[in-house]
Order: sequence, then structure tokens, then C-alpha cells
Amino acid sequence: LADMAAASAPLPFPGRYLQGPRRDFFKIGAALLWGGYPQQALPYLQAALDRAPQSQRILLLVAQIHLEGKRTAQARKLLQEALSADPASAEAWNELGGVEMAEGNPKAAIECYRKALDSKPDLTYTLLNAAHAYGQTGDQATAEKAYRRALELDPSLADAANGLGLALAEQHRPEEAKKAFQRAIEIRPD
Repeated sequence: LADMAAASAPLPFPGRYLQGPRRDFFKIGAALLWGGYPQQALPYLQAALDRAPQSQRILLLVAQIHLEGKRTAQARKLLQEALSADPASAEAWNELGGVEMAEGNPKAAIECYRKALDSKPDLTYTLLNAAHAYGQTGDQATAEKAYRRALELDPSLADAANGLGLALAEQHRPEEAKKAFQRAIEIRPD
């Protein structure tokens, strides 16, 4: 009963409660995250994760915040938890690829991106990430294929057109690279 009184103290409504007030930490954390405040969102999302430790959505969001904050060990741990619950989670494999890239392991990242694309072959952001990783390993031909596939799926991806231009330039194909760069500029003139 003392906990109930403490929990209701900040509420402006007198009386007895049949159930204690409960905050939706996920909604608060998500609002802060999507509002551009990831570090402020973290305690709320962590509290939501404490309530639902197997929630894929919350595990991925908290892992993304840790990855953006360059806390790769924490991100890796959360992503491995997500993958133990759902080994085919394309989103978790994609984020784990991001952890590998952040730690300077593009070959390991490629394996993660492959697993993500095995589950969902049309994820454009994973294709872009994979293309970037291939480029880091010097495999520009495979990077080119991934960029082209991303552009097939979404012709408005300026990043894919720009990446394609870089991959083509690395392969000493300047005219094709120029066309890809021009396409990127047409898509996003800024």
C-alpha cells in the first residue's frame, strides 16, 4: 500500500486506485528516440526492456542506440539476445553487421548482411550496408551488384546511386561512374 501511495503521489487525482498507475516506458522512449534524443530515450527503453526482456522491437532499438553511441559490446550483446529468440531476424542481422563494421570487421559484417538478405532479400538499407562492406574489402564488383539491386528496388536512393558511382570509379569505369553520380545529383540535388 505504501508503494501505491508513492506511485500515485505525482498524480493530481485524489482517491483510491484499483490498480497502480503505470507508465508506458516504451512510448516515452520511442517518442524521445524518434524526436532525435537517443541518449535520453535509453533509460525509458531499458525500463521497457526490463518489463519485456524478449521483445525484439525493444532489443533492436536499444542496440541501435548503443551502436550509434559507439558502445559496440552492449549492442552486440543485445543483438545476440534478439537472434537467440529469432535466428532469422533480418533486422538483428543487419544491426549486427553494423557492429562488425564499427569494429573494423567488414568480412564479418558481410556474413551478417548475407544472413539478413537470406531472410528478406529486398531490404534496401541492408543492400546499401552490404555494398559498403564489399567496398571496404575491395570487392567493387559485388558492391556494384548490391548498389544496382538497391536502385532496382528503390530508384530514389541517392546513396545507392552515389555508391554505385564510387564502385564504378574504383573499377576504372569513369563514364559509367559519371552517369551514376549525375543520377545521384538528380535524385538529391543538395
